[in-house]
Amino acid sequence: MTDDDIRVPTVPVDIEFLLSDGASFRATIHLSSMSPFHDGSETLDEFFNAPRLFLPVHGEDGRPALVGRQAIVAAKAPRSAPLISRLPGRVPEAIYFLKLHLETGQILEGTLLASLPSVSSRVSDAFNQSEEFVPIEGAEWVAFARKERITRIEI
Repeated sequence: MTDDDIRVPTVPVDIEFLLSDGASFRATIHLSSMSPFHDGSETLDEFFNAPRLFLPVHGEDGRPALVGRQAIVAAKAPRSAPLISRLPGRVPEAIYFLKLHLETGQILEGTLLASLPSVSSRVSDAFNQSEEFVPIEGAEWVAFARKERITRIEI
């Protein structure tokens, strides 16, 4: 048996990372082709909010690396990347256009699709959920912003 015989099939997703030290770089993450929580592949929500300190990536040169999850300010992926909000049967209760001001000075403008029950689908409710990253969708991308790295939100 070789290593290739025991590897889990994955779905590669190109990501642009913005880190707390001001560095930015491009890398590829590999989502599991099977999620333990629903039919289909792992989503970006599951990947970024998993309880681990370091995220495995492959740099643009193809070499493996680890990214400290605590240092991630935001991570942008193509809009086609899998998200929990796009799973079959998921209907957002509210849609908000937001401008997120990040601690590094960058601004993310996009849409928040709140999947909370309508009685708790305010913007503040979405940002006060236990997940550490929140997805914001732009015209051609989706970004996962680390909530504690957001300094201000314009609604």
